[in-house]
Amino acid sequence: MAAFEVVRRLAHETVGICSLPAILNQVRRQSALMQHVESLMVIDGCHNACAKHLLADKGIVPDVYLNFVEENLHLTKQGPFSSLAFTNDDVNLVADAIIAAGEQKFHWSGSSK
Repeated sequence: MAAFEVVRRLAHETVGICSLPAILNQVRRQSALMQHVESLMVIDGCHNACAKHLLADKGIVPDVYLNFVEENLHLTKQGPFSSLAFTNDDVNLVADAIIAAGEQKFHWSGSSK
């Protein structure tokens, strides 16, 4: 939900979301999109670091890796299919942190709520 909020704030011309399962399964459209990605940020939601490990198995190393939801933002993983249990404040907290990391690393600008 936070990643969608980041896309909403920054516009799809600046950032986008790729499907992890589609990348791992080498779905043609996602593979083609990945060829045009200038910079890759990978965001994991908990200490298991699933996205990072799965992508590493495919030889994909992100330019920026974030796994701060539990560690830095102290939001507790609520279990599978529980995204809607997070409050709007939680989503905005994570989105703000993602945008701050992007501004620092990729010099994103124009972020607004």
